[in-house]
Amino acid sequence: MKTRITILWIILICLMICMRCSLKIAGSGTASGGEAIITGTVVYKDGSAVNRAHVYVRPFDYYTDNHYKNISESINIRIADLLTDQSGSFSVDSLDSGKYIVEVNDGVSQGILLFYTIPTVKTGTGDIQKDTLQPLGTMSGTIASGNSETLSDDVYIQIRGLERITKVDRSTGSFTFTDIPKGTFSLRIFSFVDLYKTDSVTTISVNPAEQTYIGTVVLESTPYSKWQYSKSLYCNTTPSGADVSSNVYDFPILIRLTERNFNFSQANSNGSDIRFSKINGTTLPYEIERWDAANKQAEIWVKLDTVYGNSNIQYFRMFWGNVNAINASNSSAVFDTIAGFQGVWHLGEPGATAAIDATANGYHGTPYNISSSSTVAGKIGLCKKFSGDSSFFSMNGTANSKLNFQKDGIYSISAWVYTDTFDLKKHSIVSKGDNQYSLGLMDSNEWEFSEYKNLSGWEATRSKAEIKTWTHVAGVRIGTKQYLYINGICTNSSFEIYPDTDLRNTGFDVMIGRTKSPTDKYPLFFKGSIDEVRITNKTPQQDWFKLCYMNQKEEDGLVIFK
Repeated sequence: MKTRITILWIILICLMICMRCSLKIAGSGTASGGEAIITGTVVYKDGSAVNRAHVYVRPFDYYTDNHYKNISESINIRIADLLTDQSGSFSVDSLDSGKYIVEVNDGVSQGILLFYTIPTVKTGTGDIQKDTLQPLGTMSGTIASGNSETLSDDVYIQIRGLERITKVDRSTGSFTFTDIPKGTFSLRIFSFVDLYKTDSVTTISVNPAEQTYIGTVVLESTPYSKWQYSKSLYCNTTPSGADVSSNVYDFPILIRLTERNFNFSQANSNGSDIRFSKINGTTLPYEIERWDAANKQAEIWVKLDTVYGNSNIQYFRMFWGNVNAINASNSSAVFDTIAGFQGVWHLGEPGATAAIDATANGYHGTPYNISSSSTVAGKIGLCKKFSGDSSFFSMNGTANSKLNFQKDGIYSISAWVYTDTFDLKKHSIVSKGDNQYSLGLMDSNEWEFSEYKNLSGWEATRSKAEIKTWTHVAGVRIGTKQYLYINGICTNSSFEIYPDTDLRNTGFDVMIGRTKSPTDKYPLFFKGSIDEVRITNKTPQQDWFKLCYMNQKEEDGLVIFK
């Protein structure tokens, strides 16, 4: 009997602990993993405790979710929502370093804002001490359009650091917040449509039991107010998408348009009205690689300054539907030399025409034995098919150029390749002579990236190849280290030395589909298709090639249309 009573007491205690945790009653928090704790106590003016007042802990630069549309607009996540206990006390633990706003609100007419900064060393307890609630104030104002007397679409206002959002009255342009604690605030004004730019209004002070009128804020129209159609394009880098954990910068995102995700009849016949922007209205540079309205296919490159890792809420906007729009496609702005792109060739040009370099360097490729039948369907739009015995491109004038990298320099070469067969021969994808650097398919049925060392031979990094399948191959040289990436994964980070006694020769132009030797007795031609060749002179960021592969493969793992 004693044992049974003991067991019942244990169960009862466990239930009480669970109930206490689920109610989130403040004051029960303890340090977790050595991280910081914020504690505080609030009372009314007469000194009585404020029991079960709402406590909201938010980062200093927090903006609430937009409750009017099912899209997250949060700048930071919520930290804690809890209640004060019977003594008016609360406690929040497991906090990272940074600035926080703590709002305590009795839910009736009084509240207070408390501020706390957690230093880099996140240990100990931060006691805000005892403080007194004050009457809440009111904030109001008017939002006007720069183009018309009334707002033509819904506009919303958020208050930084607080759980506050309201919708502006479209007919009058007015808005009101009725329950604001004393403080100085920054407002974020935005719209989900593309007529107005996101605006920020700072240093708006609210005093207890007073009405604060901020005046009239005139919203600036976006450059796309005359475009009829728009769409949001989300970047999913979570494990369910591209599965990229780190941020990637200055990245050209591939946008594929088909009849499944785009109505070509709504746009100009040549795509001249296509535009892209950030959510705040800032224009994004783009390049139309191909626009085929008849077959309802298009490939467009859009440059984002940052693609955020492990995120599915980042998005940008696409616009179309303006018959008067002039084509703004700009390849050199997308493949910027400052960002490291020194040569980019899409290889989708028709027939025996030059292979255009998308960068400002203009290293255009002269075609040799390239015919109309050489332009075929590629991995990204159209590409070039090489015969294996005579067809290639030569980027004349590149022997002494930005593509002439020093020994043990920093550079990368990448391409999408499709080889028809293994024939126990060597085939060059991209090379600068046969005594400087090369990316190719070896007679061992392996992809190879190699750099030539003066009088000592090649340092070659290899990985197994497959036939009759598109493969993204990238070679990277960083000083004395060398890497080979296959389909976004580093498959080899070491190299073998293949001895040779020739001098290192930098006097040859870059070629696609062929290697030129000093005697030219044994040129190595590529047999198969090559698409999207890139040469860069900067160290690739972590996850760069993985994001390239996930975005450019047939089933895009990055971009989601909404």
